[in-house]
Amino acid sequence: MLRLTSPHALTAALLIGAAVPAPLAYSSSSLPSSGAAPLETSTATLSTRASAAAWDAYTDGADKARKQRLEGLVEFAKWAHKAKTYQQRDTAYELILTIDPDHKDARKFLKYSFDRKKEMWLRKRPYKTPKPGKPEVVAEGVVKLKALDDAFVGTMIELIDEHEEKLGPAKRSRELRAVLAMAPDQIDIREALGYVAVEKGGKITWTTEVAIATLEARDELAESLAKAQDETPDLEEAELKDFEEAIDVDWGSPLMTKRVRVVHNVEDEESEKITEIGHFMWSFLPDALGSKSKARKGFTIYVVDGESERAAVIESHPLLREREADSFQGVGAFWHGGGPAGFNWTNESITRIDSSCKQITSNYIWQSYQIDGKVGWVIEGVGQYINQMVLGTRLTYTLTRTEYEDKVKPRTNDRVKDADADWIAIAGEVLAEAKPTRLASTLGRNTNELNSEDLVLAYTLVAYLREGHGVDTFAEVLKRVGAGEASSVVILEDVLQAPLPEIQGMIEEWIAEVGGHDYDH
Repeated sequence: MLRLTSPHALTAALLIGAAVPAPLAYSSSSLPSSGAAPLETSTATLSTRASAAAWDAYTDGADKARKQRLEGLVEFAKWAHKAKTYQQRDTAYELILTIDPDHKDARKFLKYSFDRKKEMWLRKRPYKTPKPGKPEVVAEGVVKLKALDDAFVGTMIELIDEHEEKLGPAKRSRELRAVLAMAPDQIDIREALGYVAVEKGGKITWTTEVAIATLEARDELAESLAKAQDETPDLEEAELKDFEEAIDVDWGSPLMTKRVRVVHNVEDEESEKITEIGHFMWSFLPDALGSKSKARKGFTIYVVDGESERAAVIESHPLLREREADSFQGVGAFWHGGGPAGFNWTNESITRIDSSCKQITSNYIWQSYQIDGKVGWVIEGVGQYINQMVLGTRLTYTLTRTEYEDKVKPRTNDRVKDADADWIAIAGEVLAEAKPTRLASTLGRNTNELNSEDLVLAYTLVAYLREGHGVDTFAEVLKRVGAGEASSVVILEDVLQAPLPEIQGMIEEWIAEVGGHDYDH
């Protein structure tokens, strides 16, 4: 039987937020010209003005808090320099740069110089951390610096809580992350962001609840898959239907369970494996994807080896013969959404097994959520995600090759074909170089429009939703996407309570914390 195991190692990452954004610009409506009727002030306008005023009140308070912290850190740095606790002095200057990146003394003591050609601060010589100083003086400095941190973080948390309703979840998270960047050792701000302390090897590290949930989910999915595999019944021999006997193929003995039927002309070992997969997937997929759909009665998987045999099936099978033969050129597998059969006719056994597994997943998604290839990130992302867990392979997919793709990202094209490639790691590299809205392109494409970057991003998004946020949240996304109530972008933003750029950032952080999948088959 196939087996899946999950990693247990947890890599905690320190998340550094973006700088606090500038206040939103606000301008009043133009006054009516002389003699014109007075403008009517709508409820929406009043609401907008109230929201802008609330945001101004927040940013004014935040600016004041940052100014006070900057002044406090500057004084502390001067004290530390005079007290010869140079390591603490440089720590203070590092914190000062999170508020004032061009602070003259901070850049000086941290050995930076401004490169006018590159228009950026650079260290032309390696920086060496100075000695800490006398222990009793260092202890005094620790108390002083903690007092500065406590005062700043306390003020900011109080300010954010006061304006929480007007900030909303996305801005609240962004503001908290900015505070964390300016006070990285503060427990209160980590807890406010949803971080939890984890003891590992006698040391305390901080990680997110999403990261912890991910590792738990991977273990649970492994157990669920193993249980489904173990409960696979003995396979039964099936009979060919009249139209199947009429197809010019030397069929082997068909196999079946109560959930799937496999008609083939391949080796017994291959047909048995595909029949087993076709059965136990219907026990595993409800745990993996939500819903409680049952196998469609009589669903048949055709597994065909040989060019002439493939041509005979296309010409004679009632589900295929009315279609244009050209539509099957270059297609190694075929399943029409909602149809009662899947066809797999590539030249390699491992690929036929891979595509058969993916067809079962696509069938399940259609029955459960009415999602088809028009929503490419779901069909391909979920299909590859399940195949990786069940088989350790991701061999069947459609990639759109463009001139841009060939020139700019050949390494992504090549790496997705590597059986040992870590798609989640590749997705992290793609996102690190991409615009904050890169994910929107993937979410808007159908199956036939996806490129190699879209493929790894779809796979990673599915893993992030299912593992990090749980099956119920993932099922809600799938249900709403299938119902067509809005675009995938709008649905994700609503479910995760964050704008797409922040969701993209959250996925990057998640990748850094938990890494990719480590499956043993």
